[in-house]
Amino acid sequence: MPQWPVPSANTILVSGVPLEWEYEAFEDNIWPGMGVNVHTTNKWEAEMCDAGDNVTCIVDISMASLTGRGSWRKDSVKGFAGFTNQYALDDGDQFKCISGSITVMLLLAADQTIDEGEKLQCAGSGAFGAYTCKATSDPCALVAEALEAVSTTTLQVSTYIHAKLLI
Repeated sequence: MPQWPVPSANTILVSGVPLEWEYEAFEDNIWPGMGVNVHTTNKWEAEMCDAGDNVTCIVDISMASLTGRGSWRKDSVKGFAGFTNQYALDDGDQFKCISGSITVMLLLAADQTIDEGEKLQCAGSGAFGAYTCKATSDPCALVAEALEAVSTTTLQVSTYIHAKLLI
């Protein structure tokens, strides 16, 4: 019998009742499961988080554009990190963003080995990685806690990890 909640293959939100916002993408190539921040000038726009940034919320999949961008996540998307793909959100697309006491599927950065229970932070370009700022005077923002163990390679660019949000 599985331990609930179990990771999802078709959604970003796995369990819980999220806080929801609607934003407009400030840049191209934003994927469901990425962390975003509110744009500094245009408060209705959101952009991918940089390494160590605070994260406002996680991009959900339910508000797709008319052409289907952002409408669902796939196990092996080939578009993250600059490649062209019809499922990424483009500049100007509307999307739903979620946070709160929920469990979600987060996009994991390449070349990561995450253990169950390990803390996660934004690793850059909206993706997540292991929390590495424990001993610095200006610690990075803690975003989530991994609920499963996952490893990625340098070339792997579209792996998701089941995590409990801490934002």
